[in-house]
Amino acid sequence: MSENHIETYDREEGYCRMLGHYVPFKYCRTLKDGMPCHRILDCWFERLPVEDFIAAQYSAEEQAKMFEPPKTKIASLLEIIEKAKKK
Repeated sequence: MSENHIETYDREEGYCRMLGHYVPFKYCRTLKDGMPCHRILDCWFERLPVEDFIAAQYSAEEQAKMFEPPKTKIASLLEIIEKAKKK
């Protein structure tokens, strides 16, 4: 299978420090609305050529978005409250 194919590593498994158990690469690749988890480089660099994979599969804009720091829990809760108020 070509390394340029987005599903090339989907069946590889690695340990997720956020969840506390093993997950397939596909989970990490599609976590944030179909985009990779912001920790994908940290978690997979020892097992896969993940930097090359990300560079080949995602534009600079997509990479900037995927590596934004996650919102704090308070910010997320405030956002949910605001959305609920609008409904």
